[in-house]
Amino acid sequence: ERALHGEPGEAGLGLNLGLDERGGVADDVRPLSGAAEDLAQGGHAGGGGYPRARAESAIPAPRCSFAHVTVNGEDLGLYSNVEGIRKPFLARHFADSGGTLWEGTLSDFRPGWDQTFEQKTNEATPDRGPLNALSTALASGDPQLVPALAPLLDVDRFLTFWAMEVLLAHWDGYAGDTNNFYVYAD
Repeated sequence: ERALHGEPGEAGLGLNLGLDERGGVADDVRPLSGAAEDLAQGGHAGGGGYPRARAESAIPAPRCSFAHVTVNGEDLGLYSNVEGIRKPFLARHFADSGGTLWEGTLSDFRPGWDQTFEQKTNEATPDRGPLNALSTALASGDPQLVPALAPLLDVDRFLTFWAMEVLLAHWDGYAGDTNNFYVYAD
C-alpha cells in the first residue's frame, strides 16, 4: 500500500506486521508516511510536536515516532510512524471504548452533512443521531448555544482542542480545513 512519503512526489508505505499491541493478530495496516506537504516532518512526530502538545493538553493524541525504512537492502528513507485511531487508541483514552467513532473528511456539523462522516466502529448498527444532535444544537442562537451543546459535548475540552490546532497551525484538521478529524461518542 502506498500513500505519501517524505520525498516530494514519492509514495508512502503501509506495513502489515501481523501483530497488534498485545502480540495478537492485527487486522489493519500500519501506515508510514512522511507527509510530502511537511518536509520537516514536524506535524507528525517531529519538531512541531503536534501529538505531544495535544497529549500534554489532555487532548487524545496518537503515539508517533520516526522509522528509518530499509526493504531488501534498499534505503527508503525516513518515515513518520503514527498510530491509527482505532479501538486500542480509544481504550487508552476513554473509560468507555465501546462508543461510536466517526471520521470526518471535509465534513462539518451542519444540517444535511451527516453523510460526510464515516462510521469507524459499531458499523453493524449505523447511528448518526449524535452527529445530528450536534448539528441541531449548533444551529441554536447565541444565548442558547452553550446550554444546547453542554449535554452533547465537553465544551471546554473542545475549545482546548480548537485552540491547540490553531496555535500549532494544523491546517489539515477540523479547525483549519474541517478535514481529517475524528468524533467519538462514548
